[in-house]
Amino acid sequence: MRGLSMNDKIGRNAPCPCGSGRKYKHCCMGEERKRERRQRVQRMAVQKALDWLYDHHELAIARWADEEYCGCLDQDEVQRITRLNLEDEGFHQFFSQNMCEFLLCDGRLRIGRRKVPVIELLLGPDGPLMSVEQRCYLEMLCAQPLRLYEIQDVQPGVGFWLLDMLTRRGRRMMFVRERAASRELHRWDTLGARLIVVDDHVELSGALYPIPREHANWLVDTLRSKRLPSSKAARKREIGHWIVDTWLHYVGAEPEIPEIVDAATGEPVTLVTDHYQVHDWAQLERCLASQPDVDGDRGEGWLRICPVNEHKNRVLASIQPKGDNRLTLFTRTLGRADEQRRWLETLAGEAIAHRTREIADPVAMMRAGVEPRASDQETGIPEEVQRELKHTYMQEHYEKWLDTPLPALDGQTPRQAAATPDGRERLIRLLKDMELHESRTKHPFDFSFLWHELGLKR
Repeated sequence: MRGLSMNDKIGRNAPCPCGSGRKYKHCCMGEERKRERRQRVQRMAVQKALDWLYDHHELAIARWADEEYCGCLDQDEVQRITRLNLEDEGFHQFFSQNMCEFLLCDGRLRIGRRKVPVIELLLGPDGPLMSVEQRCYLEMLCAQPLRLYEIQDVQPGVGFWLLDMLTRRGRRMMFVRERAASRELHRWDTLGARLIVVDDHVELSGALYPIPREHANWLVDTLRSKRLPSSKAARKREIGHWIVDTWLHYVGAEPEIPEIVDAATGEPVTLVTDHYQVHDWAQLERCLASQPDVDGDRGEGWLRICPVNEHKNRVLASIQPKGDNRLTLFTRTLGRADEQRRWLETLAGEAIAHRTREIADPVAMMRAGVEPRASDQETGIPEEVQRELKHTYMQEHYEKWLDTPLPALDGQTPRQAAATPDGRERLIRLLKDMELHESRTKHPFDFSFLWHELGLKR
């Protein structure tokens, strides 16, 4: 969620993404051309405004960026965001778009002893020369508040339904037409955005602040507990700053990588590769073929397997030939590596000789941006069987979950929490977190029965 691609083209003869079944050129292409023309006008207005601002107030903008836009960050967060801007062109464009739009809409530059709203500088008598259409767009854009939204439903390739998380009364969903981002976002995702009305529909203004649910929930609670300014303009600006600050802290934080633990042994996962020289391939192949728990051959390598249940096996070790006279033994924990090394050397005897051991920590590898080797082999179970197994397990688990005391609910069971207003609010947040996480898995589980059992509305 740290950056969304907005580059999404449709061929003239491709099916229209609106779902009509007609070709794009015979359906929505005309409206899309109008939208593209309107976007050109909007881009030109923004570019003229930014060019003029940097020509006339470059030092004031630099001071604003350091003291106000990024003023909430500590030194480590600043360094990480700077590194991301230098190393990731996509993030740099995304970050720049967000900052420039916030400058235009909510920025105030120190000019002499005054802090002057940027929009006053742009639309004042000494501002840049722009067409009426461009000036109207900037006025309309700057009037829209940056708000925090929750996605209620998604139509991939078309748009999504949003609900304002900061409004308690009279809340209504809004459908936002957005082709590219709707293919990457999921139900219950949370984001900061500025919405603009175009003709008969709503669109994103351009800037987007994807914020994880736990951060968004914290922000909602914080803003509800604060006494916000009574002035509409000041309240709009303060809420916008809170959303930006929350997003900046999120992107500036070092990703948390939890310890990876082997499910069978409870040991930390460590990728261990023992290297051997092979003196007698024929003897080694006979020894491995004699073992009932070893499967494979010299062509594809061998696996030593331990059955978990009737549907699943666990791989204890992978043995792979390397060239004419070398062999590797791969395992996923240090304890298992020692155990499998003793087993192989006892079994093969003088047919092999140990040369060296290579150890890799997957957590350190992920922090360094290195892709760890897969430590488990495919089970070979068909997709539909995997889906059914997962559904059966999840159904049984969550039927018990309904009556299990949970720390997230202060020791109450979900059924008990559903009986009070405060408990229902926390329970709804928990269910949304679970559904959002599950939506990104291979075979998402349907939580509808939990909402029904607890008497809650999505």
